[in-house]
Amino acid sequence: MDRGTGRTFFPSPPQLRRECADGLILRSKYLGFLHEVPEGWEQNRWQRHEAATGQAPELPPLQSGQYLVDALAELRFADSFQGGLRSVSWTEIKAYGELTEAISEPWEARMLKGMSEAYVTGRSLGKQPLAKPPWDGSRLVSAVRMKGR
Repeated sequence: MDRGTGRTFFPSPPQLRRECADGLILRSKYLGFLHEVPEGWEQNRWQRHEAATGQAPELPPLQSGQYLVDALAELRFADSFQGGLRSVSWTEIKAYGELTEAISEPWEARMLKGMSEAYVTGRSLGKQPLAKPPWDGSRLVSAVRMKGR
């Protein structure tokens, strides 16, 4: 961890960095899935899970890079566009980095763009009430079914 910024940087070697990036993409896609309100439902999966269990859903674990998830949340995950969603623009990512100094490296900007694209994909997957979650390591599915429709 960098003491000046509090960021946890991706470790080396490249294979380990790839595993960290894969975890960030999966978490972003799963968050999108949880945030979408499926057709015919009044709440999204996150809200239904909390109502059924009293707890937030379990998320895919990260080896590092939580600060990038936080940055994506500050960027609102995705942009509304013509009645749908699209990934956060490069312009917004650049402006965010310059104004907040939360990111400064080109790979961080590329990672945020990929995470936003994964989030949009997750939201699309989440539209169907019986859609398979992009990550099945949580107790979300059983908790949602327990709540009823």
